Amino acid sequence: MGLNFRILLESTTKEYFPGEFISGQIVILNDASVDITALQLIITGECEVHFSELKNHLERSSDGQVICRKRMINRNAKEVYLQSVVNILDPAV
Repeated sequence: MGLNFRILLESTTKEYFPGEFISGQIVILNDASVDITALQLIITGECEVHFSELKNHLERSSDGQVICRKRMINRNAKEVYLQSVVNILDPAV
């Protein structure tokens, strides 16, 4: 099995809002004695959005007629809101 860990958050929601606390437990499982000298938790909070929209696009044909065509526009955005490192077990302390 080796060394495994789980992070158990108190809240099961996948959404957190500014100023909200995140709390839980880090459970370390191992099948043999292991010396742990340091433990860091790296937290990243980000949002990623993908959506498509159908837009009307007007074109003029070679004979002067106005043609209305529909075009699919794809939108993507990603933003990192939080990036933090927490020393949970630090030998320097």
